[in-house]
Amino acid sequence: MPAPTRKTILAEQHIEQAIQDMPFYVVEYIRSKKRASYSSLTLSGYLHDYKRFFDWLRQEGLATAETTKDVPYTVLEKLQKKDIELFIEMLMEEKIEKNEGVFVKRSADSTNRFIQSLKSLFNYLTQESESDDGECYFYRNVMAKIKTPKKQESTAFRSKRISASMYSGKQMTDFLNFVKRDYVNTLESRAAARFEHNRLRDIAIISLLQGSGARVNEVAGLLLADIDTVHGDITALRKGNQLDTISVTETAMQDLKEYLEERDWLYKPDKKESVCLFDEIPWKSQSDYG
Repeated sequence: MPAPTRKTILAEQHIEQAIQDMPFYVVEYIRSKKRASYSSLTLSGYLHDYKRFFDWLRQEGLATAETTKDVPYTVLEKLQKKDIELFIEMLMEEKIEKNEGVFVKRSADSTNRFIQSLKSLFNYLTQESESDDGECYFYRNVMAKIKTPKKQESTAFRSKRISASMYSGKQMTDFLNFVKRDYVNTLESRAAARFEHNRLRDIAIISLLQGSGARVNEVAGLLLADIDTVHGDITALRKGNQLDTISVTETAMQDLKEYLEERDWLYKPDKKESVCLFDEIPWKSQSDYG
């Protein structure tokens, strides 16, 4: 099974830290969804949203508890639709610091994630939770009255917009050939030496991303055992924590084989501990990769 990526590890660490300051019923929700194999990245994002939500409840006087941890679920039970709508309006107007001194409004996708995260929590509390008497904590679900705004673009328009920023066909081939043959000529001597040392590895990564459709975090989590050079596919942990077999193009598999043939000589990995395909790479945090 693919190894957890750095993004996943950071998300799991954030979850364990964040729940320390959450009400018991939110902790129950998180534990329940982890057992249901919800993505750690998803749950970590939800906890960011819950912190903002509970902070807002206390700032607006809708919850009088001194800390978020002490906010009773009865506060959520008694919330009115207008309260949630005010929270959403605040999210839409709130300025977020994108870079130092640069503030922007929250994106529509980010606001929609807040709505979805709260819907998930309220659904759990009103349908799946269980108190000592065997009943749900409460049954009045105000989030059921809140609709997620529909995106103002058709599927065809979205496809065209995304395609415009992506390489395809000959562009992909030309880009990979440039990396293989000409990129080193654009570098200064020290950078060129580093690139030459990692050339086979970096080409294998780029080729695998292009030739499989796997996401960066999926490639980052690959183990040596996940590579099937005979059948030309890889086993990856995809969105929703689901294992999937992904076909790889012949070109990508050939580039991967060339990297594997030299991997031990180039990086001298520990035979007992090094099972990750690209374990010599310091994969960056989720702010660096999509």
